[in-house]
Amino acid sequence: AGLTSLSNLELQIILSEFPLLENLSAHLETGEMVLDEPLVAQKLKRFRLSWAFMANPGPLLDQVRAPILEELELIGDLPSGVTWMHLWSFIVRSRPPLRSLALEHFDSERAFFAQWLIFYFCLQGFTCRHVVRRSLDPRVIVV
Repeated sequence: AGLTSLSNLELQIILSEFPLLENLSAHLETGEMVLDEPLVAQKLKRFRLSWAFMANPGPLLDQVRAPILEELELIGDLPSGVTWMHLWSFIVRSRPPLRSLALEHFDSERAFFAQWLIFYFCLQGFTCRHVVRRSLDPRVIVV
C-alpha cells in the first residue's frame, strides 16, 4: 500500500483497520496527536515512512509495535530542539528482526541512533543520506 498526504491519526486508523498489511509506504503531511490506543502491526515486514517538515511521526511510533518488521525506511526532519525518543521506544518495544534500515534527513543524536543501532549488528542493508551528526566524540558511530 502506498499512501500520501496523511495525518498521524489517519495512518493509525489504517494500521488498526488493516492489521495484516505486509508492506506499507506512507507520507505524513501533518503530525497531529493520535488516539491512545496501542496497536500491533502483526504482519508488517516493510515500512517506509516519510513526513513533511512540520509533521512529527513520533506520537504514531509511540502507539505501534511491529514484531516481524524486516525493512524500515524513515525520511524526514525531526522537530528541532527536542530529544526524539520515539524511534528508540519503537525499536525496544517491537524488537523486530530488522535486516535493512534506511534513514534520510535524520538527526542521529536526538534520536539516540548509536544506542539502538548496537542491537542490529547483523543488518544486511544500511543506508544513510543527509544524516546529522554533531558529536566530536570518537565513540559515537559516524554515519
